[in-house]
Amino acid sequence: MFYEDEPKSQLRLGDVLKGFVTTDIQITKPISNLDDPENNFKINVVLPLYSVILTPCCSIEKGSITISPLMKVRADFFKNEHFKEKLTIINCKMSPDKMLPKKRWDKLPAETQTERMANGERYALNNLFVYDKHDQLKEYSLTKRIIKYYMIDFKNVIYLKCNIQRKGKQQNIHKDMINAKILQLTPFARKDLRKKLSEYYYRAAEEDLEFIS
Repeated sequence: MFYEDEPKSQLRLGDVLKGFVTTDIQITKPISNLDDPENNFKINVVLPLYSVILTPCCSIEKGSITISPLMKVRADFFKNEHFKEKLTIINCKMSPDKMLPKKRWDKLPAETQTERMANGERYALNNLFVYDKHDQLKEYSLTKRIIKYYMIDFKNVIYLKCNIQRKGKQQNIHKDMINAKILQLTPFARKDLRKKLSEYYYRAAEEDLEFIS
C-alpha cells in the first residue's frame, strides 16, 4: 500500500498537504548593487493544489519545514510501456532496458545496450517521485486518460516558516496545520521516498569520483 488508511495527527516526511503557498523565483544575474537599473528578478507566489513535506520526520521542528509542490505527471511517461501500467514504478530502481520505450531501446547500438546493462539497476528519473492515485487527489486529463497520479521534483524545494515546534518526541503543531494534512505515506512508501531522495543528493560528480572512491 502507498497511503495509510488513517493519517496520524502529526507531520511526517512525504505527507500531502493542502493550502501551503510556494514561491517561484527567477533571476537573470546576481544582484551586486541594489541601485543597478539592470537588476532583473521576479518572484511568483503560487498556491498549488497540494504540497509534500520533504523534511525528515525527526527534523520537523523549530518553526520550519521544507515542502515541494505536488504536480501533474508528464505526458511522456505514458510513451514507456514499462511505466504506463503503474507510474509508481518510476520510484524504484530498474534495469536500463526498462528506462526507455522498447522502440527507443531497440534502436540503440548493441554495444551501447551492453554497456548500459553492465551498469545494473538504477533510477530512470532520479529527481522525480510519483505519488499513487487516491480518492483525495483531484483527477485530471492527460493523453486522453483521466488519472490521479501526481509527482514531486527534488529540484523544486521551498523552505517555509510555520507554526511547528517539538518537545522531546512530541510535536507541538497548530490544529490548522494538522487539518491541512490529507494523506500520509505508509512506512514502505516513505522508505522508497527516503532512498530515492538520499541517492539524488548523494550522487558524486565524475571529477570527484577519483578522490572519494
